[in-house]
Amino acid sequence: MLVTEVASFICAMTLLRLLLRTKQWFTVVAALLVGNAVTNVLPAGDVAGAGVQYQMLAMGGINADSAAGGLAAASIIGLAGLFMLRVRRAAILGGLPVSPGLEHAAYLGLAASSSSSRSAPYC
Repeated sequence: MLVTEVASFICAMTLLRLLLRTKQWFTVVAALLVGNAVTNVLPAGDVAGAGVQYQMLAMGGINADSAAGGLAAASIIGLAGLFMLRVRRAAILGGLPVSPGLEHAAYLGLAASSSSSRSAPYC
Protein backbone atom coordinates (compact mmCIF):
# COMPACT_ATOMS: atom_id res chain seq x y z
CA MET A 1 0.00 0.00 0.00
CA LEU A 2 2.88 2.37 0.71
CA VAL A 3 4.34 1.73 -2.74
CA THR A 4 1.06 2.57 -4.46
CA GLU A 5 0.67 5.74 -2.39
CA VAL A 6 4.19 6.88 -3.28
CA ALA A 7 3.53 6.07 -6.94
CA SER A 8 0.30 8.08 -6.77
CA PHE A 9 2.11 11.12 -5.39
CA ILE A 10 4.86 10.83 -8.01
CA CYS A 11 2.27 10.68 -10.79
CA ALA A 12 0.40 13.68 -9.35
CA MET A 13 3.63 15.68 -9.07
CA THR A 14 4.68 14.78 -12.60
CA LEU A 15 1.26 15.64 -14.01
CA LEU A 16 1.20 19.02 -12.26
CA ARG A 17 4.74 19.80 -13.40
CA LEU A 18 3.82 18.97 -16.99
CA LEU A 19 0.64 21.03 -16.84
CA LEU A 20 2.55 24.00 -15.43
CA ARG A 21 5.20 23.60 -18.14
CA THR A 22 8.03 24.09 -15.70
CA LYS A 23 11.22 22.29 -14.83
CA GLN A 24 11.04 23.33 -11.16
CA TRP A 25 10.54 20.07 -9.30
CA PHE A 26 11.03 21.51 -5.81
CA THR A 27 8.32 24.16 -6.14
CA VAL A 28 5.78 21.68 -7.49
CA VAL A 29 6.61 18.95 -4.95
CA ALA A 30 6.59 21.33 -1.98
CA ALA A 31 3.30 22.92 -3.05
CA LEU A 32 1.64 19.54 -3.59
CA LEU A 33 2.80 18.08 -0.28
CA VAL A 34 1.90 21.15 1.78
CA GLY A 35 -1.45 21.52 0.02
CA ASN A 36 -2.21 17.87 0.71
CA ALA A 37 -1.24 18.25 4.36
CA VAL A 38 -3.47 21.30 4.80
CA THR A 39 -6.33 19.46 3.07
CA ASN A 40 -6.04 16.55 5.50
CA VAL A 41 -5.57 18.60 8.68
CA LEU A 42 -8.13 21.40 8.48
CA PRO A 43 -11.88 20.94 8.54
CA ALA A 44 -13.21 21.64 5.03
CA GLY A 45 -9.57 21.68 4.06
CA ASP A 46 -10.02 21.13 0.34
CA VAL A 47 -10.50 24.83 -0.30
CA ALA A 48 -7.70 25.85 2.06
CA GLY A 49 -5.36 23.22 0.61
CA ALA A 50 -5.97 24.42 -2.94
CA GLY A 51 -5.39 28.02 -1.84
CA VAL A 52 -2.14 27.15 -0.10
CA GLN A 53 -0.99 25.15 -3.10
CA TYR A 54 -1.79 28.06 -5.45
CA GLN A 55 0.02 30.57 -3.21
CA MET A 56 3.10 28.36 -2.94
CA LEU A 57 3.26 27.91 -6.71
CA ALA A 58 2.85 31.65 -7.28
CA MET A 59 5.48 32.49 -4.65
CA GLY A 60 7.78 29.85 -6.14
CA GLY A 61 7.99 31.69 -9.43
CA ILE A 62 5.18 30.03 -11.37
CA ASN A 63 2.97 32.46 -13.29
CA ALA A 64 -0.28 32.92 -11.35
CA ASP A 65 -2.45 32.23 -14.41
CA SER A 66 -0.46 29.09 -15.21
CA ALA A 67 -0.74 27.95 -11.59
CA ALA A 68 -4.52 28.40 -11.56
CA GLY A 69 -4.93 26.68 -14.92
CA GLY A 70 -2.59 23.85 -14.03
CA LEU A 71 -4.31 23.15 -10.72
CA ALA A 72 -7.73 23.22 -12.38
CA ALA A 73 -6.62 20.93 -15.19
CA ALA A 74 -4.96 18.50 -12.75
CA SER A 75 -8.18 18.34 -10.71
CA ILE A 76 -10.29 17.69 -13.79
CA ILE A 77 -7.92 15.00 -15.06
CA GLY A 78 -7.89 13.32 -11.64
CA LEU A 79 -11.68 13.32 -11.39
CA ALA A 80 -12.05 12.08 -14.96
CA GLY A 81 -9.63 9.25 -14.22
CA LEU A 82 -11.61 8.20 -11.16
CA PHE A 83 -14.85 8.35 -13.13
CA MET A 84 -13.41 6.25 -15.95
CA LEU A 85 -12.23 3.60 -13.49
CA ARG A 86 -15.80 3.15 -12.34
CA VAL A 87 -17.16 3.10 -15.89
CA ARG A 88 -14.60 0.52 -17.04
CA ARG A 89 -15.22 -1.59 -13.95
CA ALA A 90 -18.95 -1.61 -14.62
CA ALA A 91 -18.36 -2.46 -18.28
CA ILE A 92 -15.99 -5.31 -17.49
CA LEU A 93 -18.20 -6.74 -14.78
CA GLY A 94 -21.21 -6.31 -17.07
CA GLY A 95 -19.67 -8.59 -19.67
CA LEU A 96 -18.36 -6.09 -22.23
CA PRO A 97 -15.66 -7.84 -24.30
CA VAL A 98 -12.17 -6.51 -23.53
CA SER A 99 -8.66 -7.73 -24.16
CA PRO A 100 -7.45 -10.41 -21.71
CA GLY A 101 -4.57 -8.25 -20.48
CA LEU A 102 -6.85 -5.34 -19.67
CA GLU A 103 -9.33 -7.65 -17.96
CA HIS A 104 -6.57 -9.17 -15.83
CA ALA A 105 -5.28 -5.70 -14.86
CA ALA A 106 -8.81 -4.60 -13.96
CA TYR A 107 -9.36 -7.60 -11.71
CA LEU A 108 -6.03 -6.97 -10.00
CA GLY A 109 -7.01 -3.32 -9.49
CA LEU A 110 -10.37 -4.32 -8.07
CA ALA A 111 -8.75 -6.73 -5.66
CA ALA A 112 -6.16 -4.17 -4.58
CA SER A 113 -8.69 -1.39 -4.08
CA SER A 114 -11.08 -3.56 -2.12
CA SER A 115 -8.33 -4.94 0.12
CA SER A 116 -6.82 -1.50 0.76
CA SER A 117 -10.17 0.08 1.57
CA ARG A 118 -10.92 -2.61 4.15
CA SER A 119 -7.64 -2.03 5.94
CA ALA A 120 -7.84 1.79 5.96
CA PRO A 121 -8.19 3.02 9.56
CA TYR A 122 -10.51 5.95 8.84
CA CYS A 123 -13.16 4.38 6.60
